[in-house]
Amino acid sequence: MSTNTTNPTNTNYGFSQQAFPTWVADDSMMPGMSLVDYFATQALAIASKDTPNHFEAARNAYEMAGAMMVARHEYHKKHHVPAAPSSP
Repeated sequence: MSTNTTNPTNTNYGFSQQAFPTWVADDSMMPGMSLVDYFATQALAIASKDTPNHFEAARNAYEMAGAMMVARHEYHKKHHVPAAPSSP
């Protein structure tokens, strides 16, 4: 099965999910860091090892994060994990 990871936002892979929603005093939820941003920050250490160019490292980290989102979606689908609700 081939998956388009060059533009994974064309399908719903959970890119709008928040990694860390924040609850405030009046019990409302503020959006936190997105899950794809969280994955990119984790991938940045690996992506920056191969290049001294910060922009290239950031692009590589987001490409890895996009692939992680696609793999996560496929894993959940294969193992019948219910999808988490997307943020409004």
